[in-house]
Amino acid sequence: MHAFCLPGLEASLECTVSFMRSAMTFFSTDFTAYPFGSHKLVFVDELPTQRFDSSTLSLVSCSLLHDSSAIEQVYETRLSLAHALACQWIGINIIQKAWSDTWLVNGIGLYMTGLFTKRLFGTNEYLFRLKKDMDRVVKLDIGTQPPICRPTFMEPPDSSSLPFINLKSPIVLHVLDRRLGKSGALHSLLRIIPKIFRSALEGDMVENALSTQSFLRTCRKTSGFDPRTFADQWIYGSGCPKFHFNIAFNKKKLVVEFTMKQECPAFIANQDDPVALALLKPVSFFDVSTVVYFGMSKMLK
Repeated sequence: MHAFCLPGLEASLECTVSFMRSAMTFFSTDFTAYPFGSHKLVFVDELPTQRFDSSTLSLVSCSLLHDSSAIEQVYETRLSLAHALACQWIGINIIQKAWSDTWLVNGIGLYMTGLFTKRLFGTNEYLFRLKKDMDRVVKLDIGTQPPICRPTFMEPPDSSSLPFINLKSPIVLHVLDRRLGKSGALHSLLRIIPKIFRSALEGDMVENALSTQSFLRTCRKTSGFDPRTFADQWIYGSGCPKFHFNIAFNKKKLVVEFTMKQECPAFIANQDDPVALALLKPVSFFDVSTVVYFGMSKMLK
């Protein structure tokens, strides 16, 4: 692993990339061996984007460099650089089979990055960031956003929908992981994703191209869980459920009674528009068994 910077920034460079060895150890241990022979980080000025990733090389903006006195910048820099490393496994060594599978490739890379931040910053920081992302998805997915996977579309996601896809995809994978975990820890995504990576390293994956169907098939074979309902609602459909709870004490029975009501804002917003229903595919009712730890409950009383 190598890191390069402009003259005079050596001290900031050393402080910025000091965690990269632990990131490499985490990814190569919990998933599979690094698919290439080396990894380089090159910090440059006037980069059009914050980061550009390619095989074994990541060009990074100098704005991510920080010294030992920085606090807030450390979080954002380490998230970005950890994601750059995760993209070497998924996004560069493994690519999407079709443009509609972009959500899966991007989502797995971001999901891996989230797991590393959990190891690096602690569970509380990980859950806090996850909760903030969930709230953003619920706020945005109210009937104007398309599904994260649209197999009938042959073009890449446009610049207006890609940020939302990148936001929702790792959360959908988190929900799927929790659902698979009901069958036992051996059936979680921490067992399924390494299988996919090993298949690519061993040459069993055609052109190292991953599709949504093959991913769901691997989930079904590994855990025995049929993901068709989950996929129709969370992957091929749009919208998010909201739950309202009422709590009342029954004096006659001497018990506390809970009433739960599900609401789907995306479907309500488009239910009178047949064109929007066909294009956006908002879900009218979510199977409660697939809604695991999504953090969208609202207590009314």
